[in-house]
Amino acid sequence: MFSRILNLITGNYNQKQIDKLLPIVNKTNVVFEEYEALSDDQIKA
Repeated sequence: MFSRILNLITGNYNQKQIDKLLPIVNKTNVVFEEYEALSDDQIKA
């Protein structure tokens, strides 16, 4: 009961971690898509 009230006030720890990492994941996905579109020769150059 107490932990439920505490989570309502302070928020869920796991969700805070996800919210913190989500911008990094999104940037990584953008870079991955850019590299995925390149040919092998373009990557080697």
